[in-house]
Amino acid sequence: MRYWEHQKQLLKNRSFQFYLLSSIAGTFASGLAYIVIIWLVVSFHPTLNATLIGMILFWVPSLILSPYFGSIVDQYDRKKLIIIAESIRSIMFIVFGLFLLYQPDLWIVYLLLILSGCFAAFYQPLAPAFVHELVPMEQLVYANTNINMAYEFGNIIGRGIITVIALTFLGTYGALFLVGILYFISTITIIPIQRHHTIEPINSSKNISLIQNIIDGYRYLFSNKELLSYGFVQAVILIGLMAAPVLVGPYVKIVLHAGNRIFGISEAAISLGAIAGAFFWSYIANHVSNKICLVFASILASLSYLTLANTINITYSLAAFLLLGFSWGSFSLIMSLVQTLTDKNYQGRVQASISMAVTIIFILFSVFLHIFDKNYNAQSAFMLLAFLCIFVFVGIITAQKFKKT
Repeated sequence: MRYWEHQKQLLKNRSFQFYLLSSIAGTFASGLAYIVIIWLVVSFHPTLNATLIGMILFWVPSLILSPYFGSIVDQYDRKKLIIIAESIRSIMFIVFGLFLLYQPDLWIVYLLLILSGCFAAFYQPLAPAFVHELVPMEQLVYANTNINMAYEFGNIIGRGIITVIALTFLGTYGALFLVGILYFISTITIIPIQRHHTIEPINSSKNISLIQNIIDGYRYLFSNKELLSYGFVQAVILIGLMAAPVLVGPYVKIVLHAGNRIFGISEAAISLGAIAGAFFWSYIANHVSNKICLVFASILASLSYLTLANTINITYSLAAFLLLGFSWGSFSLIMSLVQTLTDKNYQGRVQASISMAVTIIFILFSVFLHIFDKNYNAQSAFMLLAFLCIFVFVGIITAQKFKKT
């Protein structure tokens, strides 16, 4: 079946339509929440270190809770888990909006970041596993592509247009109420979803301890060398995806000596590139293998990082950010490869393991920035990320070596 036939069939899937709407509402909420919370931190304590502490607090729950959440995702009804989690998150932002309205304090914002990190840790294994229940195996790439495009589109609108409107007419605390409302919309659009590709969980999984469930997940991952190799590639790409937006701020301010306008344009360029890339790579993958697309995408990413590491020209930098987003738009390909190789009963635990590995590296990266912020060089960091792209080749070659015949 050709690319457009796959897309047409997928978009006729009523349940996937609802999930796509839920994803858009959720990313509107998360995009708005990201800007509002960072602005609150800066308002209470206008230093880079205060922001970095907030980032560390956000990611620590993922480090601690990912194995537990991965096991929960594999044992219980994933649709119910999403509905419960989104409902609680909706209420949480409304409650914190009230708290901050009457008792504004930095520690309350930090607590909100910790709880938000808990939900992020929960969704990292839950969302990919749930998508696996909505579409057949041959449509996973197209489903992940559309979801990634919706995510980037939601980030652009959420961090841009909705943020400006919310902060202008509602104020900072009112914007938190709007985040809660958007998460509520995300919740109710999950309810009509019907799943046609579920399987019964392994009966014994509920009869053994949580620790044993987690151990079984790691044993499953490490016993499948091909899956482990592609999981490594997914982790490498995720690190690049997460690190780049963090570096944009200091790069624009310190290296380019530019202001907020260029910062906003740079972030938008990454997201727009990711939307175009998600469409492009999924289309090309319909004609050549996912592995070839990932190799070429990593080359483009490396060239983008090298450009950013060696230029102080704003035009070249914006072009590099656009190309960087375009290259990492290939993320849906590696996500689909890992999902395809993973048994449905282990989807949550495998994704949680990958997320935890990425989180460890990202927390160490944030701690490094926190300790050495005065000597920190954004261009050196981009050079390091260019080197990191080599490991995409390493992972793919290793996976081919272990591929089952």
